[in-house]
Formats: sequence, structure tokens, C-alpha cells
Amino acid sequence: MTRGNLFKLTFMAGALSVLLAGCDSTSPPPGTALEKASEISNLRDWSVLRGVENTHRLEDTRKPFLIIERANGSNLNVVGLPTTDSTGYVWIIANPTSEPAVKQMPSTSAFSLTQDQYDNISAKVQLHPEVAAFLRARVRAG
Repeated sequence: MTRGNLFKLTFMAGALSVLLAGCDSTSPPPGTALEKASEISNLRDWSVLRGVENTHRLEDTRKPFLIIERANGSNLNVVGLPTTDSTGYVWIIANPTSEPAVKQMPSTSAFSLTQDQYDNISAKVQLHPEVAAFLRARVRAG
């Protein structure tokens, strides 16, 4: 499978998963131009995140974190943190373009980080305020 076909397949899978997830109370009013723009932005965020996770699924977890800048040709920066069981990385969009601001994949994987990791990440990429709070809440003592 070519990289282009993989990206298209990943985008379609991401779009389908977002559509199946439905809307929440923060969604714009149905049928408005704002709703359409929000849906497109949300689909793009999830598609990029899914593509990064898929591409780096077997990445060596010995690195304390990874940053993928301008992931998949987008303006999104994605942070990878090793899972607590060292089976891979949890991927989080640093600068999402839509709500919910915190998008994590895989969504069920546990992770934590040190204060040093958090400080290094926040020095290298601009974190959305909600993403920064989400990461700070997972900083472990020591």
C-alpha cells in the first residue's frame, strides 16, 4: 500500500470514527456554517492523530517523549509519551484546532510524565491551555 493510499484510508477511518462518536453539548448549532467548519476541523485533527499513531505504532519507547511537528503535512504538532506498560506511545495533539481540545490515541492507554518531560515538551511546542492542564495533571512526583 502506498503512503498516499494509507493516508486516505487513515483519513476515512478517522472521519468515520468521529461521525460515529456523535456530538456533545459544546457543538455549534446544527445546520450552521460554524457546525460544518467545526466538523471538518475535528475530522482533520482526528485523522492526523490516527495517522501519527498508525505510523509510529511500533516506535521504540526508550525515548522520554517524541514530538512530530507539522504532522502529516498539517499545522498540528503531536506529542508522543511512552505508555506506563512500555507497549508504545500515547499520542496527543499539542495544538488542536477543534473541541474537544484534548485528543489522545489510543484513548485507553495510561501514561504519566516527569516534570522534566513536561518542561521539555512545553519548551519545544506551544500547548493548548487544556492540553497543558491535561499533561500537568499526569506529572508524577519524583
